Amino acid sequence: GCSATTPVVLYLWEALETMSNKERQQFLRFVWARSRLPVTEHWSEKFKIHTTGGGDDRLPTAHTCNFQLDLPRFSSAKVCYDRLMVAMNIACDIDGDGAEAARMNWDLE
Repeated sequence: GCSATTPVVLYLWEALETMSNKERQQFLRFVWARSRLPVTEHWSEKFKIHTTGGGDDRLPTAHTCNFQLDLPRFSSAKVCYDRLMVAMNIACDIDGDGAEAARMNWDLE
């Protein structure tokens, strides 16, 4: 289990703070299969973070149906950011919807 003060959870928030808006959209697509949060303040989906075994050599995995991120116990925010970027890019490359969205320029800022 983990809590808000678990080091890897703090690393995740730090990594998200360093991301561009485009990268944050990609993160949402990775963990939730959507590029934007709902506009309403009251929505039922809660973002879940689970810690997993392994460390810096592992990639995070996501369960989009559950809005869940399985996060290895990384050693730093930098490693967390780097590994998230790899996982997000791999997921985008194999996701037919993501490829179609990119082809149609749906997420242009």
